[in-house]
Amino acid sequence: DRDLDFELIDSLSNRKVRNASQAVHAGLSHSLPFIQNVPLSVLLKLRKAEGESFRVYRDALTRTIKSTDTDDPRKIKELFNDQILPELNKIDLVIKNSRRLLAESITSDLVIGAGFLGIGLFSGWIPPAVSHILAAVGGYNFVNATVKELRKALREPKEIKDEKFYFLWKVKQVAHAT
Repeated sequence: DRDLDFELIDSLSNRKVRNASQAVHAGLSHSLPFIQNVPLSVLLKLRKAEGESFRVYRDALTRTIKSTDTDDPRKIKELFNDQILPELNKIDLVIKNSRRLLAESITSDLVIGAGFLGIGLFSGWIPPAVSHILAAVGGYNFVNATVKELRKALREPKEIKDEKFYFLWKVKQVAHAT
């Protein structure tokens, strides 16, 4: 329970740390409300599974918080909106573009394959009896390639794992899935 965590920090910390902690909590709650929807146990499992990404995220978040001298929740919220949300949006854009490119690749493969078969049939280069065999072999290869491309599209692109806020983005995905 995040409120309990902050109460513990409050009781064990000096006033400056308490104020900063409360400001960060308020900023996160308003700028990144999806965090509140993820149970702590799920966050801990994700942290264990994505340990390196979590450390990169923690370091980036620490640098972001240290870049400001305020404990005003509105200023912290602005900081998150200006520095963290654009990074999350950038990851979403990379995924969207990757999936769009894969869909375009599948479509172009289909059009090119059908075009070659059609031209071969209509020009007489491919006899009708052979066209059935080519269509079957080509169809099998196309379906096989399409399944591979679809599996790629469903996976996260490798380049997003290098992003400093990848862990937070992953938390967002988990929050939307639950």
